[in-house]
Amino acid sequence: MTYVSMGILLLCLIALPISLISMISRNLRRRAVWVAIASTVGAVASFMTFSYAPDLEKGGPRSRPVAQTGVIAHPEPLASDINRTIEAHKVIVGMTPQEAAQAAAAAYFYKVEADPERWPRGSDPRMVIARQTLEPDNSKITLTFSNKTQFDTAEPVPFRVEVRHGRVTEIVAVRQPRA
Repeated sequence: MTYVSMGILLLCLIALPISLISMISRNLRRRAVWVAIASTVGAVASFMTFSYAPDLEKGGPRSRPVAQTGVIAHPEPLASDINRTIEAHKVIVGMTPQEAAQAAAAAYFYKVEADPERWPRGSDPRMVIARQTLEPDNSKITLTFSNKTQFDTAEPVPFRVEVRHGRVTEIVAVRQPRA
């Protein structure tokens, strides 16, 4: 796969300058324009294929599941109970915001009141959330998720997670789960 895309890339890179030079001649201009366009498209397509192929063939980071990538990328070892709850897709008190997002395994809404002593006004709230794992501060973060696993229900239940000083301090169901 990589040899084919590399060959196409080289062929297109050779054909592109030749076609651009051919545009000087009025007789060849019409054909040269199409060759130049085809060479450009072929070069871009083969470059994209060539850059992604090694990861797909070797099972690189782009082919791993999202939850596994986050656990591997975590800089310090996780406690065994946090590992188990992440695998069970449940959020528990004491998790970091990233661990909570992995555990919930769902999209979420966030509300961030950034610590004014650390973050300038207008700071990116996603950056504030991301920094809480290694550099917790006095930011107040609320994450709202909805899944079936947090309360073991048949339907997804929305719940709110409060994060203070870089750790989950409170988990509250927004709507009571049906029995």
